[in-house]
Amino acid sequence: MGADMETEEEGAVMRWPASETVIISDLDGTLLDRQQQISPENAEAIAAFRKAGGTFVIATGRPWTSALPYARQLELEQPFIAGNGAQLYCPRKSAVLHTSRLSIQPEHSRWLYEQHLQDKGLGLLLYDGEQMLTPSRNDLIVRHERKDNVPSKAVELTKWQEAALSAVKLLAIAATPEMAEVLDYQWSRLRPGSTTVFSESNYLEILPDGCCKGNALQQLVALQGWQHKQLIAVGDQMNDAELLEVATLGIATGNAVAELQDRADAVTISHDRHAIAHIIKERIAAF
Repeated sequence: MGADMETEEEGAVMRWPASETVIISDLDGTLLDRQQQISPENAEAIAAFRKAGGTFVIATGRPWTSALPYARQLELEQPFIAGNGAQLYCPRKSAVLHTSRLSIQPEHSRWLYEQHLQDKGLGLLLYDGEQMLTPSRNDLIVRHERKDNVPSKAVELTKWQEAALSAVKLLAIAATPEMAEVLDYQWSRLRPGSTTVFSESNYLEILPDGCCKGNALQQLVALQGWQHKQLIAVGDQMNDAELLEVATLGIATGNAVAELQDRADAVTISHDRHAIAHIIKERIAAF
């Protein structure tokens, strides 16, 4: 994080011109409300920020296909971060600019496949870069499809194992946070060379080794030439931790998990109270 911690602790608030600032926002629990929508307040503030010369970027754990409608709604053309840092997608070019791959060996992907079929409290989604694959569309999977508006395809074991050899990420949805933690522990013992992170309390993400939103932001900074920009990153879950650390100023929403709030430079209001609009009004000069 940046050098503004002392100022934040003293109660002062740093304000930067829009033209010198890039705001990087998570989607779920941050930019989006409980209905998975961008509030008019957030949309209007972002439009005004961009009109004044600011840059707004999405950084999400969702696949780019699920994030793209929100980018289109905000008329964003620059690249955004998807798949918890596994992909960079550019709406203007309609192209994936970068993809990191996760290689899950057949014995490990078989174990995951069998866990899904044996346990009704577990739903697995394997993203191959084009579509979501699952051993079966159980209740957890169907509810997730409705929430993120991303359909999945049930496949047989051989197809699952083939896709797992070069997947972008695997999402494990557990019925409870405790079950997700157990799976994280079991997976860590297998040690197949991957990174795990929680994007929600019961959502365990298995990613390519070293993959995170923070590393993706560093790639994006280099790609876009933002080395001299002020970076404000906003998030609510631990998959946003590295994103907030890389930014000049890392802000946790009021609804963020306690650990992220403790690690952030500042804590703002809840996402349901239009946190992004509040940050723009509070942190950007002339707003």
